[in-house]
Amino acid sequence: MEQLREAQARLAKLQEDLAAQHPQQQKTQDKKPTQKPRDDAPLTTTRRPPLSESLASSSSCLGGDAFASVSVSKWAPPSQAKLEDIQQWTAAKDESDNAIRTFPRGGKDLRAFVHQQVTGLRLLRHNLFCALAA
Repeated sequence: MEQLREAQARLAKLQEDLAAQHPQQQKTQDKKPTQKPRDDAPLTTTRRPPLSESLASSSSCLGGDAFASVSVSKWAPPSQAKLEDIQQWTAAKDESDNAIRTFPRGGKDLRAFVHQQVTGLRLLRHNLFCALAA
């Protein structure tokens, strides 16, 4: 349970760092609390990483995941991406992989946790690299 909270805190920190790197993006973000049906499940806050204005103007950034056909586990950032974005992606992916690997429970709890991690990585990947989608 503690590892889940730590992983969620690290993900939130990465998302805040992304927001700080793109100050032209609106500072307000929708926070949607999601709660597992169990009483002892932690309350998590999901925040979308900001999509910079320059990326938002790209047609590949609109209408869904620009990289939907590629699993986050097999995807690598485009070579023409900014180094800081590549490093941010790599750090988030490594943290997610470690959090999944060390998750203390299995079954439905593990599946829900993996789904949450993948959803966060897909959103981060899209927001960082959608303008570079081929």
